[in-house]
Amino acid sequence: MDPVSASVVDVVSYSWLVSNCNALAKRQYSFVAFDEAHYLKSPQVARSKCAFKLSKARYLVLLSGTPMSRSKDVFSHLRMLDKRFCHKFFPFTGFYPSGQESTFFAYRYCKPTRVRVSRNEFRWKQDGCENNDELRFLLSRYLIRRTKEVLQLPPKTRIVRHLGPMSTEEESQLKDQIQRASELKEDVGENAFRGELSRLLSQSRDVKLPYLLSHFRHETLPEIVASQEKVLIFAQYLKTIDHVAALLKEMGVPFIQIDGRVDMKLRAG
Repeated sequence: MDPVSASVVDVVSYSWLVSNCNALAKRQYSFVAFDEAHYLKSPQVARSKCAFKLSKARYLVLLSGTPMSRSKDVFSHLRMLDKRFCHKFFPFTGFYPSGQESTFFAYRYCKPTRVRVSRNEFRWKQDGCENNDELRFLLSRYLIRRTKEVLQLPPKTRIVRHLGPMSTEEESQLKDQIQRASELKEDVGENAFRGELSRLLSQSRDVKLPYLLSHFRHETLPEIVASQEKVLIFAQYLKTIDHVAALLKEMGVPFIQIDGRVDMKLRAG
């Protein structure tokens, strides 16, 4: 039996949308709303392709509270909202066909550039912005934006902690690695540069970690315990999360650790 054949209102996840795309497309909905619509910003992924099939509804609403700062992020949404918006995003192979440049969204609004990815290989990068006033006008026909001033959110408190100076040797090593990464980008391409940059960030993390843990143990953690409130801690690196978790365990502070190693079903629970 068609799982949506007898329903009046269907509320589904994006994964369910992909799995049952054809059945949903046959329903010919009058009203469709996509929450967390930033998940649809890439027109190449399966959920965006399925969402586009449902965007033919008489009324279409895209909701998101996540900023999308690059021009290319709104291409998929504009294509869904305006059926006359027939730009292709990018030819992806070779160069732009002569005389057809304006038909490609990326050429008009994303300021594409060719970047070296290896010694003998280049690719197109479309992360720039161009003709912003024109794109803003296109968006203004559909976009309803609620700013922080309208929402009257409470003021955000930012506290910057300086975790102690690096040693002369540590600072010298980081400077040398930054210089080496810059040279790699020029000589052999962006892929090698990204690899070197990743190693640089890891080295920077290792230098900062002892200062971070010392500050957390002697200042931040006592404040957390004294407040008796729940606290949410984010960190970029698993190594940092593991060290903070070990410190919490050592101090007898109950906690829940969630990272990429935790099964998706357990995270959802």
